[in-house]
Amino acid sequence: MNSVREKFYTKFKLKGFNMASFIHPSSYVYSLKIGENNFVMDNVSINPFSKIGNNNIFWSGSIIGHHCTIGNNNFFSGNSTISGNCIVKKNNFFGVNTSTKDGITISNKCFIDANQHINKDLKSEVYFNNKINPKQILKTSQIFD
Repeated sequence: MNSVREKFYTKFKLKGFNMASFIHPSSYVYSLKIGENNFVMDNVSINPFSKIGNNNIFWSGSIIGHHCTIGNNNFFSGNSTISGNCIVKKNNFFGVNTSTKDGITISNKCFIDANQHINKDLKSEVYFNNKINPKQILKTSQIFD
């Protein structure tokens, strides 16, 4: 759950490295609160009043809605959509074509499978796939360790 990327980021920060971010010229970033070491690929939209932490990857076509708070070390696959007023904590993975209802909180280390719509808050370490895990009983540590 992005822990390898987090480990290297932390290691280089402790050694005094400055971390740069990349924002593709075709993306629209309307927020002034963006951390470091973020990669914003093509055709991404980060809407006004959102806060972006450090070491995140926003792949092509992703959308971060207004007034969202995005933590550290998250990965948003292509065409992921986070609706307005959402909180995404740290070390989460969003598969291709995922979306959230507005006002949702995603805790830490969740894996959201491709083509999923999240309509309720997720606790930490949830593997989210409505068909395979509808009651959210499987933890990511049970699947990916």
